Amino acid sequence: MANISSDIKIGVDYISAGCNCGPHTLDWQNGPRLIYGVTNSVALCSDVAPFSVRKTFSGHQGRLNCVKWIRQEQQNSNSDYYFLSASVDKTIGVWKGKDENYTKHLSLDGHQNSVTTVSGYQQSSNDNIYVASGAADSTVKIWRINNTTATCLHTIDFKNGFAITLELVPLDNHKDMFLLFVATDKNKVHIYQVSDSVIELVFVLSGHEDWIRTITIQKTS
Repeated sequence: MANISSDIKIGVDYISAGCNCGPHTLDWQNGPRLIYGVTNSVALCSDVAPFSVRKTFSGHQGRLNCVKWIRQEQQNSNSDYYFLSASVDKTIGVWKGKDENYTKHLSLDGHQNSVTTVSGYQQSSNDNIYVASGAADSTVKIWRINNTTATCLHTIDFKNGFAITLELVPLDNHKDMFLLFVATDKNKVHIYQVSDSVIELVFVLSGHEDWIRTITIQKTS
């Protein structure tokens, strides 16, 4: 048998992981680093060039359909970041951490089919987190997360339709009131006003001739 020197050191030199196929399986918009879905896991990339996969995080029993950083309006150097992962296992993972160290903080369970789109928001590190999720069960759910407790506040049932993509946007000066934009398979955007106790459809936008794959909301000064 060959002798193996005790001086040999083994370390990770390069990690390669292919991104899942889908319009929502990669995100960098509101977080410190690029994340993307890799089969059942989330890949976290380095924050400077040359970009590479630094870590992967596993916590689902099925392929990921969507990953999304939670938008945090007031972020400081001591605050944790959060991101969401949505899977064909019907759950949404809520991940918490910073730098390259993230753990699964919560699992949101309640959908009856594959979760396909998510969006989240937090005003500051001491406030509740709000999450919107859409699934192949023809529903959109609104969740409130307070520390380690998650509550489903509202469910929108589209009956024979479903949400392609959605975006949760806070109203100015109202940290617990939002506008929810939902693009459906009927090629329209439904706009809801949402609070802890009430959800109301306020407008429907039409004009597209095919599915709307993504929505981005930009505030103006």
